[in-house]
Amino acid sequence: MKNQNNLKSSSLRKRLRILYHQDGILDLVMGSCLVLLTLVMAFNQPAFIGLIGIPAIFYFPLKNQITVPRMGLIRFESVEKTRSRLGIITLLGIALFAIFVLGFILLADSAESLRNLIWQNEILIFALLVAGLLFTLGALMKNKRFLIYAVISLLLTAVTQLLATRLWLAVAGTALILISTGIYKLVQFHRHYPTPASE
Repeated sequence: MKNQNNLKSSSLRKRLRILYHQDGILDLVMGSCLVLLTLVMAFNQPAFIGLIGIPAIFYFPLKNQITVPRMGLIRFESVEKTRSRLGIITLLGIALFAIFVLGFILLADSAESLRNLIWQNEILIFALLVAGLLFTLGALMKNKRFLIYAVISLLLTAVTQLLATRLWLAVAGTALILISTGIYKLVQFHRHYPTPASE
């Protein structure tokens, strides 16, 4: 029984991990975070930057309500390792938030030369931050879609730079892709894995 619960087969573990992220919940949550970031950027309201992390608190409740009843609770690793992984993601989010806050402080109070230096490189800095967050999340959660999202976010940022349009359009485009994919995955998940009561 213990051997079964530990999922010793690496191939089975890999298939289950891929399947467990096919519900689209992570895509929807992160897409919602990017939507809020888009609004903050579009309306130039940096004071509300801390609100972009709010959708993340709904990930586990949604997972427990939608995925667990259909697939059961699958533990791929120890509780300690899971907490450590989530801690890394949390610290990364806090670090990104601190960088944004520091950037706004510098833009408001620093010398003109430093302000110009940040403005000249803001697209590159911002693109690396967003793509880095998506890439890290994909690597930690073993979700290849997020690695693709990271590349897409870089490409969209490059397009906005070439077209000399607003940077928040790249964030909005990335958010739209995440949410659209998440909705599609969630609908497919409901079709393929109905709850026992609806079978």
